[in-house]
Amino acid sequence: MKTILTILMLSVGLLSEGHKVSFKKSTDISDWKITNDGVMGGLSKGAIKTTDSGILFFGEVSLKNFGGFTSYKSAFKEYDLSQYKKVEIKYRSTGSDMAMQLETSKQFFSPYFKVNLPVSKDWIVRSIDLTKFNQYQMGESTGSKIQGRDLKRVVRIGFITNEKKEGPFQFEVEFIRFV
Repeated sequence: MKTILTILMLSVGLLSEGHKVSFKKSTDISDWKITNDGVMGGLSKGAIKTTDSGILFFGEVSLKNFGGFTSYKSAFKEYDLSQYKKVEIKYRSTGSDMAMQLETSKQFFSPYFKVNLPVSKDWIVRSIDLTKFNQYQMGESTGSKIQGRDLKRVVRIGFITNEKKEGPFQFEVEFIRFV
């Protein structure tokens, strides 16, 4: 009886797994793109390729010409994440810490929020309280944390290399799930 009730509740949307982005499904990420530091004169390079598990974001970070980052982000659209408390990310990585970013403005110079994703050579599912996202502006911490009003107006989700460290990196991600 309990199983039947659970199935019925799921079918009408009373229970939910949360908002999930699967990197195994090309429809979930068809509008994601790479932005390298070349937009500011840098020489870093990032690329993606599909794997059996999801997407592999890889490349080389260069500090030449004031560079030092490459990112992989969704297209701009509205995300109201205020109903969620955590984000779960399944990933593995080498070479450099990454960060997950939540942007609340389409203008590159506006503040954004990010949380560090440390290198993990083995697959890991990290569960992160959304309150742990720190505010940054132009790469510098402002000392503020994300607030509920910010979660209501997220316009882009993404990943960015999170260390000003030259060298190769690999970041393979299977999913992001807001719960």
